[in-house]
Amino acid sequence: MSMAKRVIWDKTPDEIAFELSKSDFVKKSRRIILAGPFCAGKTVVGKELAAILKIPFFDLDNCFNPLKESTSDIRDRETKALNTFLKTHQKNPYILALGGGTLLRAENIDSVKKSSMDIMIFLNPPEGKIFSNLGIGDNLKARQFLPQFPWTPVIASKVIEMLSDRKSSLSNFVHFRKCLVVS
Repeated sequence: MSMAKRVIWDKTPDEIAFELSKSDFVKKSRRIILAGPFCAGKTVVGKELAAILKIPFFDLDNCFNPLKESTSDIRDRETKALNTFLKTHQKNPYILALGGGTLLRAENIDSVKKSSMDIMIFLNPPEGKIFSNLGIGDNLKARQFLPQFPWTPVIASKVIEMLSDRKSSLSNFVHFRKCLVVS
């Protein structure tokens, strides 16, 4: 059962979380997973939603330092961390923000589908919002997958390419049980 919810992305994360918390589908959920491309706002919206629903918040990105690892090492550790988390929280309430690339691995998709999760919220903001979340110029936030400063058209085109690849891959995931797409 997949549902769609329209959100105005110029709202603050707490306003977006409040809008989500009003949904009966979300209110009744005790195990929530937030997915979406990098810089979609999964962490900030997740923290706000957790505060509103009084459910513990967890961020899968906090289990390792992606700036000091290769992409394959990150994906391997991410998979291990995801499986460990899902096994240890089968009966406990949680809101879990996945990494932007977590669901690019088929085994991670299978793990999430088989988990005790009540609902997945797929955050799908427009590119402009993701660029805003990344920061521009000297405010460019450090990300393992991006070359470092300065912000250039080359970096911008790489971000657009990655977003396109990831959004098309991740959008395939929303066609399973209990998914709320926020776009």
